[in-house]
Amino acid sequence: MIPELAYLLFFAGLAGIVQGTVGFGFGLVAMSTLPLWMDIKEAVPVVALLCLVVNATLTWRLRRHLSWQRIGPLLIGSLAGVPAGVFLFATLDPNWLLVGLGLALLFVAIQQTWFGASKRAGSEVRSLWGGLAGLVSGVLGGAFNTGGPPVVMYVGVQSWSKEDTVATLQGFFLSTCVLQISLFVARGTVGLQQVQSAGTLLVAALIGVAIGQFMFHRVNQERFRALLLIGIGLLGSSLVYKGISASLG
Repeated sequence: MIPELAYLLFFAGLAGIVQGTVGFGFGLVAMSTLPLWMDIKEAVPVVALLCLVVNATLTWRLRRHLSWQRIGPLLIGSLAGVPAGVFLFATLDPNWLLVGLGLALLFVAIQQTWFGASKRAGSEVRSLWGGLAGLVSGVLGGAFNTGGPPVVMYVGVQSWSKEDTVATLQGFFLSTCVLQISLFVARGTVGLQQVQSAGTLLVAALIGVAIGQFMFHRVNQERFRALLLIGIGLLGSSLVYKGISASLG
Protein backbone atom coordinates (compact mmCIF):
# COMPACT_ATOMS: atom_id res chain seq x y z
CA MET A 1 0.00 0.00 0.00
CA ILE A 2 1.32 3.42 -0.98
CA PRO A 3 1.95 5.60 2.10
CA GLU A 4 0.03 8.84 2.52
CA LEU A 5 3.22 10.89 2.27
CA ALA A 6 3.80 9.63 -1.28
CA TYR A 7 0.39 10.95 -2.33
CA LEU A 8 1.02 14.28 -0.65
CA LEU A 9 4.40 14.63 -2.37
CA PHE A 10 2.95 13.68 -5.76
CA PHE A 11 0.11 16.20 -5.63
CA ALA A 12 2.38 18.95 -4.26
CA GLY A 13 4.61 18.33 -7.27
CA LEU A 14 1.63 18.31 -9.65
CA ALA A 15 0.42 21.63 -8.23
CA GLY A 16 3.91 23.04 -8.80
CA ILE A 17 3.91 21.89 -12.44
CA VAL A 18 0.57 23.61 -13.07
CA GLN A 19 1.74 26.83 -11.40
CA GLY A 20 5.07 26.87 -13.21
CA THR A 21 3.48 26.26 -16.61
CA VAL A 22 0.53 28.67 -16.63
CA GLY A 23 1.22 30.91 -13.64
CA PHE A 24 -1.75 29.90 -11.49
CA GLY A 25 -3.50 26.87 -10.04
CA PHE A 26 -1.17 25.77 -7.22
CA GLY A 27 -3.68 26.47 -4.46
CA LEU A 28 -6.62 25.00 -6.34
CA VAL A 29 -4.81 21.78 -7.28
CA ALA A 30 -3.34 21.41 -3.80
CA MET A 31 -6.61 22.17 -2.00
CA SER A 32 -8.48 19.75 -4.26
CA THR A 33 -6.13 16.88 -3.38
CA LEU A 34 -4.20 17.32 -0.14
CA PRO A 35 -7.31 17.38 2.09
CA LEU A 36 -7.94 13.76 1.03
CA TRP A 37 -5.03 12.80 3.28
CA MET A 38 -4.83 15.86 5.56
CA ASP A 39 -7.40 17.62 7.73
CA ILE A 40 -8.78 20.72 6.01
CA LYS A 41 -7.81 22.91 8.96
CA GLU A 42 -4.25 21.69 8.54
CA ALA A 43 -4.24 21.83 4.73
CA VAL A 44 -5.17 25.52 4.38
CA PRO A 45 -2.19 26.97 6.30
CA VAL A 46 0.20 24.34 4.89
CA VAL A 47 -0.80 25.15 1.31
CA ALA A 48 -0.55 28.87 2.10
CA LEU A 49 3.06 28.39 3.23
CA LEU A 50 3.88 26.38 0.11
CA CYS A 51 2.24 29.04 -2.06
CA LEU A 52 4.40 31.69 -0.42
CA VAL A 53 7.65 29.98 -1.44
CA VAL A 54 6.42 28.94 -4.89
CA ASN A 55 5.15 32.42 -5.74
CA ALA A 56 8.28 34.07 -4.36
CA THR A 57 10.42 31.84 -6.60
CA LEU A 58 8.44 32.63 -9.74
CA THR A 59 8.14 36.33 -8.91
CA TRP A 60 11.90 36.64 -8.58
CA ARG A 61 12.46 34.94 -11.93
CA LEU A 62 9.99 37.29 -13.65
CA ARG A 63 10.79 40.43 -11.62
CA ARG A 64 11.74 42.42 -14.75
CA HIS A 65 8.17 42.07 -16.00
CA LEU A 66 6.48 43.34 -12.83
CA SER A 67 4.51 46.56 -13.28
CA TRP A 68 2.62 48.55 -10.66
CA GLN A 69 0.23 49.75 -13.36
CA ARG A 70 -0.86 46.16 -13.98
CA ILE A 71 -0.72 44.77 -10.43
CA GLY A 72 -1.76 47.85 -8.43
CA PRO A 73 -5.56 47.64 -8.88
CA LEU A 74 -5.50 43.94 -7.94
CA LEU A 75 -3.52 44.59 -4.76
CA ILE A 76 -5.76 47.46 -3.68
CA GLY A 77 -8.80 45.21 -3.89
CA SER A 78 -7.06 42.38 -2.05
CA LEU A 79 -6.26 44.59 0.97
CA ALA A 80 -9.92 44.30 1.96
CA GLY A 81 -10.51 40.82 0.54
CA VAL A 82 -7.78 38.84 2.29
CA PRO A 83 -8.64 39.91 5.88
CA ALA A 84 -12.29 39.17 5.18
CA GLY A 85 -11.40 35.71 3.87
CA VAL A 86 -9.20 34.89 6.84
CA PHE A 87 -11.92 36.08 9.24
CA LEU A 88 -14.52 33.89 7.53
CA PHE A 89 -12.20 30.89 7.30
CA ALA A 90 -13.98 28.89 9.99
CA THR A 91 -17.58 29.92 9.27
CA LEU A 92 -18.19 30.72 5.60
CA ASP A 93 -19.96 28.12 3.44
CA PRO A 94 -18.48 28.75 0.00
CA ASN A 95 -20.28 26.03 -1.95
CA TRP A 96 -22.82 28.02 -3.96
CA LEU A 97 -20.43 30.93 -4.27
CA LEU A 98 -17.96 28.56 -5.93
CA VAL A 99 -20.70 27.32 -8.27
CA GLY A 100 -21.50 30.86 -9.42
CA LEU A 101 -17.83 31.72 -9.83
CA GLY A 102 -17.22 28.52 -11.78
CA LEU A 103 -20.05 29.31 -14.19
CA ALA A 104 -18.63 32.80 -14.71
CA LEU A 105 -15.22 31.33 -15.52
CA LEU A 106 -16.73 28.90 -18.01
CA PHE A 107 -18.54 31.80 -19.69
CA VAL A 108 -15.32 33.82 -19.97
CA ALA A 109 -13.37 30.86 -21.35
CA ILE A 110 -16.00 30.16 -24.01
CA GLN A 111 -16.50 33.84 -24.87
CA GLN A 112 -12.78 34.51 -25.24
CA THR A 113 -12.21 31.36 -27.26
CA TRP A 114 -14.87 32.32 -29.80
CA PHE A 115 -14.61 36.11 -29.89
CA GLY A 116 -11.09 36.89 -28.60
CA ALA A 117 -9.94 39.37 -25.97
CA SER A 118 -10.98 43.00 -26.12
CA LYS A 119 -7.94 45.11 -27.02
CA ARG A 120 -9.53 48.52 -26.43
CA ALA A 121 -10.84 48.49 -22.89
CA GLY A 122 -10.15 51.83 -21.21
CA SER A 123 -7.65 52.01 -18.40
CA GLU A 124 -10.33 53.23 -15.99
CA VAL A 125 -12.50 50.20 -16.71
CA ARG A 126 -9.51 47.88 -16.38
CA SER A 127 -8.66 49.39 -12.99
CA LEU A 128 -12.23 49.05 -11.77
CA TRP A 129 -12.49 45.40 -12.75
CA GLY A 130 -8.98 44.75 -11.47
CA GLY A 131 -9.92 46.06 -8.04
CA LEU A 132 -13.05 43.89 -7.99
CA ALA A 133 -11.07 40.83 -9.10
CA GLY A 134 -8.51 41.51 -6.37
CA LEU A 135 -11.27 41.84 -3.76
CA VAL A 136 -13.00 38.56 -4.65
CA SER A 137 -9.69 36.76 -5.09
CA GLY A 138 -8.55 38.02 -1.70
CA VAL A 139 -11.64 36.63 0.02
CA LEU A 140 -11.36 33.22 -1.64
CA GLY A 141 -7.59 33.09 -1.22
CA GLY A 142 -7.64 34.18 2.40
CA ALA A 143 -10.23 31.57 3.32
CA PHE A 144 -9.52 28.61 1.03
CA ASN A 145 -6.32 29.21 -1.00
CA THR A 146 -8.48 29.23 -4.15
CA GLY A 147 -8.13 32.90 -5.03
CA GLY A 148 -6.74 32.37 -8.52
CA PRO A 149 -9.89 32.31 -10.71
CA PRO A 150 -11.04 35.96 -10.41
CA VAL A 151 -7.55 37.32 -11.10
CA VAL A 152 -6.94 34.79 -13.88
CA MET A 153 -10.23 35.84 -15.45
CA TYR A 154 -9.12 39.48 -15.31
CA VAL A 155 -5.61 39.02 -16.72
CA GLY A 156 -6.80 36.44 -19.25
CA VAL A 157 -8.69 39.05 -21.27
CA GLN A 158 -5.76 41.48 -21.41
CA SER A 159 -3.42 41.81 -24.40
CA TRP A 160 -0.27 41.39 -22.29
CA SER A 161 2.64 39.13 -23.17
CA LYS A 162 2.86 35.77 -21.43
CA GLU A 163 5.77 37.03 -19.29
CA ASP A 164 3.81 40.11 -18.22
CA THR A 165 0.73 38.00 -17.51
CA VAL A 166 2.53 35.43 -15.35
CA ALA A 167 4.61 38.10 -13.58
CA THR A 168 1.43 39.97 -12.67
CA LEU A 169 -0.17 36.79 -11.34
CA GLN A 170 2.89 35.83 -9.30
CA GLY A 171 3.38 39.29 -7.85
CA PHE A 172 -0.26 39.43 -6.82
CA PHE A 173 -0.31 35.92 -5.33
CA LEU A 174 2.93 36.56 -3.43
CA SER A 175 1.53 39.75 -1.89
CA THR A 176 -1.73 38.10 -0.83
CA CYS A 177 0.16 35.11 0.60
CA VAL A 178 2.26 37.39 2.79
CA LEU A 179 -0.85 39.13 4.09
CA GLN A 180 -2.76 35.87 4.55
CA ILE A 181 0.01 34.14 6.49
CA SER A 182 0.60 37.22 8.64
CA LEU A 183 -3.07 37.16 9.65
CA PHE A 184 -2.94 33.39 10.21
CA VAL A 185 0.05 33.80 12.52
CA ALA A 186 -1.75 36.54 14.44
CA ARG A 187 -4.76 34.23 14.89
CA GLY A 188 -2.60 31.23 15.85
CA THR A 189 -3.53 29.24 12.74
CA VAL A 190 0.09 28.81 11.61
CA GLY A 191 2.53 27.21 14.01
CA LEU A 192 5.55 24.92 14.08
CA GLN A 193 3.54 21.87 13.00
CA GLN A 194 2.26 23.58 9.86
CA VAL A 195 5.75 24.87 9.02
CA GLN A 196 7.19 21.35 9.37
CA SER A 197 4.46 19.84 7.18
CA ALA A 198 5.02 22.48 4.50
CA GLY A 199 8.78 21.90 4.66
CA THR A 200 8.26 18.19 4.01
CA LEU A 201 6.36 18.93 0.79
CA LEU A 202 8.39 21.92 -0.36
CA VAL A 203 11.04 20.09 -2.41
CA ALA A 204 8.38 18.24 -4.40
CA ALA A 205 6.53 21.51 -5.05
CA LEU A 206 9.69 23.28 -6.24
CA ILE A 207 10.66 20.37 -8.51
CA GLY A 208 7.18 20.65 -10.00
CA VAL A 209 7.67 24.39 -10.54
CA ALA A 210 10.99 23.73 -12.30
CA ILE A 211 9.30 21.25 -14.64
CA GLY A 212 6.52 23.75 -15.27
CA GLN A 213 9.02 26.51 -16.01
CA PHE A 214 10.74 24.22 -18.52
CA MET A 215 7.39 23.82 -20.26
CA PHE A 216 6.58 27.54 -19.92
CA HIS A 217 9.60 28.66 -21.91
CA ARG A 218 8.69 26.31 -24.75
CA VAL A 219 5.10 27.47 -25.24
CA ASN A 220 4.61 30.22 -27.83
CA GLN A 221 2.26 33.18 -27.37
CA GLU A 222 -0.73 31.70 -29.19
CA ARG A 223 -0.45 28.35 -27.47
CA PHE A 224 0.06 30.04 -24.13
CA ARG A 225 -3.18 31.98 -24.52
CA ALA A 226 -5.02 28.80 -25.52
CA LEU A 227 -3.53 27.01 -22.53
CA LEU A 228 -4.58 29.86 -20.24
CA LEU A 229 -8.17 29.75 -21.53
CA ILE A 230 -8.25 25.97 -21.13
CA GLY A 231 -7.04 26.46 -17.58
CA ILE A 232 -9.82 28.96 -16.92
CA GLY A 233 -12.38 26.50 -18.25
CA LEU A 234 -10.98 23.66 -16.15
CA LEU A 235 -10.98 25.87 -13.07
CA GLY A 236 -14.61 26.77 -13.71
CA SER A 237 -15.65 23.15 -14.20
CA SER A 238 -13.79 22.10 -11.07
CA LEU A 239 -15.42 24.81 -8.95
CA VAL A 240 -18.91 24.00 -10.24
CA TYR A 241 -18.46 20.30 -9.51
CA LYS A 242 -16.90 20.92 -6.12
CA GLY A 243 -19.59 23.36 -5.04
CA ILE A 244 -22.54 21.24 -6.18
CA SER A 245 -21.10 18.02 -4.74
CA ALA A 246 -20.49 19.63 -1.36
CA SER A 247 -23.94 21.23 -1.27
CA LEU A 248 -25.82 18.07 -2.23
CA GLY A 249 -23.61 15.68 -0.31
